[in-house]
Amino acid sequence: SQVFPSEETTLHTEISRCIGATSTSASDYYATIDDIVIDATEHEACLAVLEVLENRFEDEETQLLELVTEGELEWAKIALIGLRAWEGESYHYETDTARSYESRDFGMSEVFQRIANLRHPDDRIVIWAHNWHISASADRIVGHIGEARSMGTFLSAEFGDDYVPIGLTAH
Repeated sequence: SQVFPSEETTLHTEISRCIGATSTSASDYYATIDDIVIDATEHEACLAVLEVLENRFEDEETQLLELVTEGELEWAKIALIGLRAWEGESYHYETDTARSYESRDFGMSEVFQRIANLRHPDDRIVIWAHNWHISASADRIVGHIGEARSMGTFLSAEFGDDYVPIGLTAH
């Protein structure tokens, strides 16, 4: 509303087509989970509005930075990444597990990198996550997930030898 005030109602309507976008909390989302219908039309509409917003954030960055701080704009971009990842995970979950997981983990890797750049741009950082998520080559693991790439696979591609996953196992 701060950056596109004349379009607030339209954008809210369009974004509300994304899964969980209008939930005010996890409790709110899960209280209505049985009422959520994930259909292709709504999914495509969600992706379309997210793409429009992503493009506008890039194309209109100079004008937007007259209205909000650079950090606020970056948090808005992070929110769009998270919403796209959740949309992809939820939409594909029942029909294509690998695509679902990869959508989520790509979002996790992007959100992680952007938050790290915002809060700790010059620091080394440790991520604590499930072994599959941090795996540097998850797409080579044969199993129920198929050949999905994990957050660690994306981070390994981005950072090369500077990404070092350490797995823990227990019984």
